[in-house]
Amino acid sequence: LPRARGGLDGAAVYVHTEGRAPVTRLKQIIAQHPHVAPHLPHGHDPLDHIYLVKTLDDPDGLWNVLASVAAVLRDPPGGALRPVRLIVVD
Repeated sequence: LPRARGGLDGAAVYVHTEGRAPVTRLKQIIAQHPHVAPHLPHGHDPLDHIYLVKTLDDPDGLWNVLASVAAVLRDPPGGALRPVRLIVVD
């Protein structure tokens, strides 16, 4: 969300460690959230600025993924206008 709506005006990195990426569940949460859902433009994919990263199920795999996340923080795919403001490790 933009800062004017109480958001961080940025992107997020979601690191998941088990199974498939929870895309369906994330879309459900976004669609139901009272601060987010009313402000989504029609046809907008709410996951456009959430970068999903799968890690292996061991600590070394997690460290490798976190190193790659550091590169995303230095040079975010959305550029300077959409910096990563949140990292979730699930």
